[in-house]
Amino acid sequence: MTLPHLGVSSIKCPDVAYNKCSPCEILETRRRYSSVQDEWIWIELHGVREHDRGWLYDGKAELMAFEKKRSFIILMRDDLIKLVEQLVDLNATVYDAKAARYKVYSRPGRPDKITMIETEKLAGIRWDEWPKS
Repeated sequence: MTLPHLGVSSIKCPDVAYNKCSPCEILETRRRYSSVQDEWIWIELHGVREHDRGWLYDGKAELMAFEKKRSFIILMRDDLIKLVEQLVDLNATVYDAKAARYKVYSRPGRPDKITMIETEKLAGIRWDEWPKS
């Protein structure tokens, strides 16, 4: 498998079927800045549509691939669910994205819910890590 939609064609995943692996791109913590960071990752707990449970809880992928500056960290979705439920205060809702670290961020009047966790917390559940070439 390659990840061409992420601009990466040299990463191969021979042991994983394409439809079983879901890549997540490296993202900014704030939209107004053009620089990217890989210290924190966004996790979708509920999608933007009312019946969309989000990719964490309702995704079909068994493996998740999170992009870092120099590598992709691969992990099992079920392990990520356990980690998120351990680290995130799912009862604490905030309405400012800057306050989303280990809390649930939601936009007023919208059903979407996301949170942020430190990328280094994924090390304990890492299935594999692929360097970028």
